[in-house]
Amino acid sequence: MKAFALIVGMLLVTLSACNKEKAPETPPPAPTEPAKAPEAPKPAEPAAAPAAPAPVAAAPAGDAPEFIKKSIDHLKAVNALVKDNMGDCGKAVAAVEKYMEEHKADLEAINKASQEAMTKMSDEDKAKMAQQAMGLMMPVMQELTEVQTAFSQKCQKEVAKLSEAMGKFSAKTK
Repeated sequence: MKAFALIVGMLLVTLSACNKEKAPETPPPAPTEPAKAPEAPKPAEPAAAPAAPAPVAAAPAGDAPEFIKKSIDHLKAVNALVKDNMGDCGKAVAAVEKYMEEHKADLEAINKASQEAMTKMSDEDKAKMAQQAMGLMMPVMQELTEVQTAFSQKCQKEVAKLSEAMGKFSAKTK
């Protein structure tokens, strides 16, 4: 959903640094000599599945930049407003619009801090920050996705309005 993408836009920028890192590929298994025929027939064993590359571990989120923690808190709050008001789609949009207006100064400060950090950080620091953001986001992603999907399905006429309201928290805000 476009609104979801806008509100987590700055997180996606930081998370993109993780995509640049690839887990090392596992070498193919060394060829083995054919085994001698067993004296008694044994049942066939299933072939072992190839080893998957290890996932990139999220860095401890405790020392994540404050703007990441605050933006996730705002994201959770907006998501809760949508979820709590889903029975009345217009009310959900109005609640988000009100929240965005009431928190405008903080949201602008978060965007400014994010933009400044991204221009000053080394690639290594950006990757660390992306891992921290991922560590903070992973526990809430399922609920965020469920709520946004439910709203999109139930409130089709209001999706554009919600996108516009949530878009006030985009990187374009100055």
